[in-house]
Amino acid sequence: MTETPTLAARIDAVARGDRAGWTPPPVRSAATVALVRAGTDGVQVYLMKRVRTMVFAPTMHVFPGGAVEPDDGPPDSAEGFRAAAVREVEEETGLLLPDPSALVPFARWVTPEVEVRRYDTAFFAVEVPPGVGPELTGTEASHSEWLTPEVALSENAAGRMAMLPPTIATLHQLSGYPDPATLLAGVALLPRPVLMPVPVLVNDQLTWTLHDLAAGTVLTDSTQAGLPASWSMGLG
Repeated sequence: MTETPTLAARIDAVARGDRAGWTPPPVRSAATVALVRAGTDGVQVYLMKRVRTMVFAPTMHVFPGGAVEPDDGPPDSAEGFRAAAVREVEEETGLLLPDPSALVPFARWVTPEVEVRRYDTAFFAVEVPPGVGPELTGTEASHSEWLTPEVALSENAAGRMAMLPPTIATLHQLSGYPDPATLLAGVALLPRPVLMPVPVLVNDQLTWTLHDLAAGTVLTDSTQAGLPASWSMGLG
């Protein structure tokens, strides 16, 4: 059995285009849902901390979600993404979303080629009615909490809440709204490029670029993805 290269070796191989050094694994379709509600301190979003034994994104703070399964529908289809979103929310929080059409798609991210597990993830947002409380029902997360996107981003910046770049990016997109209805209407208007971070070498120095896989372009302006102009992936 061939030993998996270290993350540093995988990044270097991808940046150099060295397929002999690392062959990226195939991508699975997945869906994740930003559950939002009106809180006393503003619009809040539900985040879970993944247990450290998870192969993918251990100890990261994430939205409920997971891979599209065969019974959900065809991979890479609106039907499959929505069905997976509803199923995963119920499996992980016990919350049944009765109307899949209420899910608002607002972002889509693909895991970089350097990772050993990769997903093409559709991000949705939906309001949780007052008095309805999701609770951790699975084994993938150790705890969960409701926070405003702004507080979550502040906690991440302070090093107290680890998150992957797509989660940080989507929290930025969920920020600044006075109530859930306005948030859902606002994010529904965002551009939805299919984004993937890509490591490249510039003058033999490693840097990361953000690719729109649907358009086949490199984004040089984060606002093209509905992100703040000052946003950075923070990957180096």
